[in-house]
Amino acid sequence: CRPRFEGTCNFVTIRASLFMLSPKSRSAARQRQDPVAHHKIQEHHRNKKHIHHAALKDMHSKMATLTITEPTPYPENGEAAWKRLLEGNSRFASGDVSSFLSHMALEISAEHRQHLIGGQKPFVTVLTCSDSRCAPELIFDEGLGEIFVVRVAGNVVDPLTLGSIEYGCEHLGTSLLVVLGHEKCGAVTAACCATDEDLHGGLGAILSGIKPATEIAMATHSFAEEKDQCVALAVEENVRFQTKNVIESSASLRALIEAQQLTVVSAVYSFTTGKVSKVE
Repeated sequence: CRPRFEGTCNFVTIRASLFMLSPKSRSAARQRQDPVAHHKIQEHHRNKKHIHHAALKDMHSKMATLTITEPTPYPENGEAAWKRLLEGNSRFASGDVSSFLSHMALEISAEHRQHLIGGQKPFVTVLTCSDSRCAPELIFDEGLGEIFVVRVAGNVVDPLTLGSIEYGCEHLGTSLLVVLGHEKCGAVTAACCATDEDLHGGLGAILSGIKPATEIAMATHSFAEEKDQCVALAVEENVRFQTKNVIESSASLRALIEAQQLTVVSAVYSFTTGKVSKVE
């Protein structure tokens, strides 16, 4: 289990040549290149289409009675902001699309977009992973202009992400900072089994930033024998570690915390339940 990319040049060449073919020819070429992977991709899309069809039938009956909810008041402090996020996450996790959209409808309207041209005033800064399944606006049922999002694989803190976080908390004045990890994080999983040879380049920088957290998890759980438990613990440890990094690396954020103008929360999002849980 090593997060290495062999034959990069060949892969790029293949990708470039595929774009010159028709869609049908590209599909056939991919199937010849890796028939097993091709079959899995095709099966994934068939299952996705079936799930979407079933969901649409359910949505049509509910959308007819959709009631637009009045905008939620701007949170007065970090505690109120966290409560608002949990309420939104509860709507998201419930799977009740009508309730979810009734709260978001006004925040994605054309009128709201025009209003935001004049500036933004988000109430929370969220540092989270780049994983396509982990979108904070959807997870917390918030629309445009509500969440200042900083995303990077493994929700790793470095000078660039730290600068964005400071901009959100200090310049935009968000009263809450959430460091959000997620279930089955690929970056954390890769860091669990990465060797020194793997810690080079841009990807290596990300893995190096996660390694201290995975070492804590692997001290009590064997990755080879208890992979799921090990990764789950490493995800929580990484959230704690990155939260600690944010606070220790930023004098301006520490000043806001000491002045009780900023609340910091560590949390993990579950793909399985859709819920966000606080990590102590």
